Amino acid sequence: GRQFRWGFYEGMLPTRKAMREDVIRYLRTFKARAVVDNPPELSFLHILVPPQSRPLPPTCMDLNSARISSTDKNLVALYAGGYRPGSDLLGGYLIYDASNDSLSVIPPLPSDDLRRVMGHQSAVIMCDPHGEGYLLAELIKKGGGLAGVWLWKSSAPEPKWVSVPGSHPLPPSRFTVDSC
Repeated sequence: GRQFRWGFYEGMLPTRKAMREDVIRYLRTFKARAVVDNPPELSFLHILVPPQSRPLPPTCMDLNSARISSTDKNLVALYAGGYRPGSDLLGGYLIYDASNDSLSVIPPLPSDDLRRVMGHQSAVIMCDPHGEGYLLAELIKKGGGLAGVWLWKSSAPEPKWVSVPGSHPLPPSRFTVDSC
């Protein structure tokens, strides 16, 4: 069969891990283009997919949208495609930084059993108060009325998702990132 540029062959069933890696490689080809009609307000954000990224493997064909989860100052956090932590849909996070017009890709949370996320838009982005970059936090229910936090620190020497030790009281049932 024909090999896709993303690493697997047409007609073969890739592993879940291979599919996740292919999706992240594909998301890294995206570019952002902000449209500003009335500075400093952002009017529109286009996510551009380079034409050389085709042909797409079947796992990437549903990555045609993104949903904003949260914003902070010059940062916008988006869920790419249908991905939401705890769902079986593939994708990841896109972080748009308006200060340098850049788009970063963050892989999905590392655990496949995170069925206890706080909602469909629970990722919180914030400028790192201790240095360069940003923090991305994802809240999960731990049980017993407690919540846990997964944290991505972009300025770390090797950025990765880290489960923050400890627990926190569970936010109200009508939690939104705006309440953080």
